[in-house]
Amino acid sequence: MIAGGQTVIPAGSSVFPRPRPAYCYFEIYTPGANEAATVHLRILDVRTGASKREGNASTSRIHNQPSGQTTIAVGLRLPIETFPAGLYRLEVTAIDAPDKTATRAVDFEINTTTSNPLSPR
Repeated sequence: MIAGGQTVIPAGSSVFPRPRPAYCYFEIYTPGANEAATVHLRILDVRTGASKREGNASTSRIHNQPSGQTTIAVGLRLPIETFPAGLYRLEVTAIDAPDKTATRAVDFEINTTTSNPLSPR
């Protein structure tokens, strides 16, 4: 998978050893090749529901789409190195018009004892 000129290789686990960096990859499907979208990322503590990080990014700033392509590939670094061990939820909302939004969420774990993020739980 390629996003913004970066190759992203998916991991087979949702457990990340701290303090290693983590990345997310997702695709936004748009009806037009020249459309941009805004992406809102939010990281929540699953146990408390508290927001740990929030932010927006415009996909037009992330990379330029090739002509005729209607998929925006997005790869972003998640700022989780300082988070304590625990369960978290990443929520991604893509907005390409005021009435056109899509939200997806995925849970992940930060573990201070796992040395191999691909090892089974």
